[in-house]
Formats: sequence, structure tokens, C-alpha cells
Amino acid sequence: MKRIGIIGGGASGLLAAIAAAEQGQSVTILERNDRLGRKIPATGNGRCNLSNRTLGKKPVTDEAYHGSAKTLFLPVFQQFDLDRTLDFFQSIGIPVRSEGDRLYPYNLQAASVIDALRYRVEHDSWIEICLQQQVLKLSFEKGKWQVRMKDMKRTFDAVILTAGGKAAPQLGTDGVGPALASALGLRVTSLSPALVKLKLDSPYNKRLSGLRMDACVRIGVKGNWLRSYMDEIIFTDDGISGSAVFQVSQAATTLLQKKKQPVIELDLYPELEAEALFSMIRQILDRVAEKPLEEGLNGILHKKLIPVLLKETGIGKDRTSSSLKDREIRAMVQFLKNWTLPITGHGGFQNAQVTSGGIHGSEIGTDLQSKRFPGLYAAGEVIDIDGDCGGFNLQWAFSSGYVAGTHAAQEKG
Repeated sequence: MKRIGIIGGGASGLLAAIAAAEQGQSVTILERNDRLGRKIPATGNGRCNLSNRTLGKKPVTDEAYHGSAKTLFLPVFQQFDLDRTLDFFQSIGIPVRSEGDRLYPYNLQAASVIDALRYRVEHDSWIEICLQQQVLKLSFEKGKWQVRMKDMKRTFDAVILTAGGKAAPQLGTDGVGPALASALGLRVTSLSPALVKLKLDSPYNKRLSGLRMDACVRIGVKGNWLRSYMDEIIFTDDGISGSAVFQVSQAATTLLQKKKQPVIELDLYPELEAEALFSMIRQILDRVAEKPLEEGLNGILHKKLIPVLLKETGIGKDRTSSSLKDREIRAMVQFLKNWTLPITGHGGFQNAQVTSGGIHGSEIGTDLQSKRFPGLYAAGEVIDIDGDCGGFNLQWAFSSGYVAGTHAAQEKG
């Protein structure tokens, strides 16, 4: 019987433990918190967005994933795909429902997911759970893995790193997984927040705070656009948030980390081409010709946005609706379709849903075993792969955890 140590009891660690135990191996979960899976209930706004239906459509692609290890997604996912994931959750009493392409537990309660996972591992005789155990050092000595904590040392035939990254430190993450890998000499890319709000250099932050609307968002440097996405944006006291921003934030945080000067471009009317927007504004203003301009624009723009538009285009608010020249309306259109603002920062790991960066993809095989250290595996957020919003990160955690646990159990020591 092999002894397998799992460092981290989050989503990927729990699946790794279950998979290894199913192979009849002795498993020990080492978790620094006082309970398992603390981060899982925080996902999907407390509803636990388990996965995404697009991953069940052929051909499956890795376009929702980013990082040096994104090429690992498909070969790993093929070993534990969406059907197997849903079957697994059915087997532990969690039926699934969909909202659009997003998949949730049927009762829309994240707590039920972690309760079911905890019950599964706590009632498995092959699994030992050690809580409040902060791993300080990991070493490979005489063909065995030595794991040192503050008050004890354990020896294993194989170790699976599933300690996550640095996102949401209030839930117990501290970057120990990448740090342990780096201490062994593995290549680890810099860690930065992803799926996080962005801070903007704008005089209108507080004025627009709370405004929600659909928009197309682009991130880049000097016109070199790296990522774009269309969905909801939310203006905040110091910048911008919302699902569209989360989807592109990884590009912004990476650029900031590299001391670049990223900008965000907002298309506030993505459903209309520029000429169609021009025609709509022209027609409406002509029909309410005698109204003050602010009143004339009231049916087209959110009230909070009107003074910003007039300020940025240099058009006086005391003008009548019919007095605007075509060139002035085109200036409005240019602003509404291409509002560009400097990005000065982000919400930090405290407000991030996931970590960008981690163990470089070149260090790990498709069995998720280290190419340099036999018996060392990794899964989940500790690897340099992060996904878009919509259940993609939890699916990676589930698939990679199960695959790592299976191979760690089956590999002959």
C-alpha cells in the first residue's frame, strides 16, 4: 500500500484524496485551516458554479484557460470530463442544474457541496485528515517524500500539491503551494490576482459608482489589445468591476506586475455599430428639439453618464437638443464606443477569485506528475493555469485533482 500525502484540502485536494483512496491507497490530507474546503462556499456568489456546459460540447477547447500550463487542460480534462464530474456529484448526493451555460448544485447552495465532499472524505477509512497543519518544508530524501510541519513530520511515497495560490487570503490561502514548489527548484511563474476588479485613473469614479450596464471591454497597452469580453460592468468608487472586467482582469494584473501601463477601453453600446448609434441619437434629439440637452439624452443614456459624456466631449449642458451639429454627435459616439481609461491597480488578492501564475506548465506531465521529481504531483490553482468566470476554475480543480490522485495511486513507486 502506498502512502500519499495531499497538501491542501480545497476542491482539488478533496478530489485527489477521493481518487487515490478509491485505488485502495492510504491518504493523508494536510490542511492549514480548521476545516476542509473553506474557499468552495465562496464561489459563484455563494451558489457554487461547479462547471460550464460548453465543456460538454464537441470539440472541447481550452480557450477559457490562460497561463503557461493551459495546454494541460485538454489532456487532463479528457481523463475526468464533464460527464464524469457530474456523475461524481450525483454519486455524493448533489444533482446539478443549469442557468444558461453555468452549472450549479440543484439547491443553489455552495454549502451543500462542501458538506457532501467533507462527508465523503470523513467517512472513508482510507483517508486521514489532519487540520491546522501548516506545511513548512517539503523534501525528497532516500526515495521518500518528507513533509515537515511545526509539530510533526510525515513520510510519504507520493505527495500531491493542492494548496492553491494566493487569492482570497481571508479564506486561508497564503501561496505556500507555489513556494514549496519553488524551494524544490521547480520553475514557478509570478503570482498575480485574476478575476478581480480594476482601479482606474478617472475623475468620474465616485460619480459613476453603482452604475451597471452591459459593455464590451478591452485591455491592452498602446492600442495592442490583449483580451476583450462583453458582459456586465459595474462602476465602483475607485474603478470598475463586473463579470466583463473579471474576464479580462488577468491581462491587466499581469501587465501591471511587469510595470507596463495598461488601459481599458469601454464600448458602452456594443449592440450598435457607430453609425447606428449616431442615427439613433440624431433622431431622438431632433424629435425632442426644444428640450435641454440633458433631458433630451435621458432616454438614451443613464443619468449618471450624461454629465460625463458632455464633459468629455466639451458640449455645454445648457444647449438645446436640436442645436447639436453632426460632428458633435459623432464625438459623442466616439466617446461612447471607445472610452479609454488608464488602469492604475487592482483589488488585490483579497478581492480576487483566483490566482494567475504558479508552477510552470513545462514542469508537469499530463499525469500531473513532476517531470523532475518522481512521486511529486500538483493539481488545481497551484499550477499556472487560470480560467474565465463561469465554472471553469472549479472544473479544472475537480479534473486535475482527480487525475493527480488517480495517477499518484497507480504509479509504481
